[in-house]
Amino acid sequence: MLAGSKRKHKTPEDTSSSSSKRARSSSSQVVPRLLQHHELIQLYSAHQQRNNEPVKMICETILQAKRSVLLKVFNIGSPRILAALAEASNRAPVSVHYQMGPFSKHCTEGNVQFRPRRGCSLLHRKTLLIDNNIVVTGTANYTEASLEKDVNLTAKIFSEHLYRWAFRHDRGEVRVGSQQVSYYSLSQIRRDLCVKAILEANGIVLRERTCEGILHTKVCCINSSTLIIGSVNWSRGGLTLNLEEFLIINPLTETQLECYNEIWAYIETNSRLMTKELIQLHEKRKKSITDPKQTSSSTQDEENASTSAEQQ
Repeated sequence: MLAGSKRKHKTPEDTSSSSSKRARSSSSQVVPRLLQHHELIQLYSAHQQRNNEPVKMICETILQAKRSVLLKVFNIGSPRILAALAEASNRAPVSVHYQMGPFSKHCTEGNVQFRPRRGCSLLHRKTLLIDNNIVVTGTANYTEASLEKDVNLTAKIFSEHLYRWAFRHDRGEVRVGSQQVSYYSLSQIRRDLCVKAILEANGIVLRERTCEGILHTKVCCINSSTLIIGSVNWSRGGLTLNLEEFLIINPLTETQLECYNEIWAYIETNSRLMTKELIQLHEKRKKSITDPKQTSSSTQDEENASTSAEQQ
């Protein structure tokens, strides 16, 4: 799931010179202002030009840990990440809470504490907490396919306050540099969520992916300024049943917006407009799957794949 807006909106004025303001106003793409210091929120995806090695970033972050490593994730299976966790566990406590394996030989190495999910609710988070001040979170599971092949987005954030919110699974708002970050943890103890939507009469543009891998993002960009990112699928199960979390980041920096736009461009290039005929075809397939008399082995495989994708 990935949404975006192509409308152009002016962003708040900053302290730059009047000439640079005029240069920005004449640009074909209006973007939020760039932070004046090292960005404390960095976006990673295999489908963008910069920061396009998320597995490498995750491994390096783990190996730099000096005090603690805590990972809560739906699925973990990347040999490189497991090896990094094993190495880090020789000098700092490392704990991995997970829903799915299987693991490799690296699970028997080091002193990593693996804690499988035993409750009824699905542990669907994808969050790594390092040294009380680093939060790595987003839409990707910690597998090679999810991080390198599927379309995902992962954020690395430097913030002690956000770390505390994520560690306790409490809702909170923090300033990270010049940006506002709102953190939301969805768990089985909260069921007061109410969602209302008002759509224009002419509906919305709906597209279907045609690329390999899974369109696994759960991301929304509003007015080129606000980013919603997290583990939660925008479905009944994601919003009401699973253990989830997501962030709202505002305003986006120029670098962050460029990263998002590159992913969006990739999706547009590798997708097709959903027509009435395609929708009818999907409905026909859905009915054949739900009717046992018409279900073949191939349609059963499609059903299993759809179920697996929904859980991710």
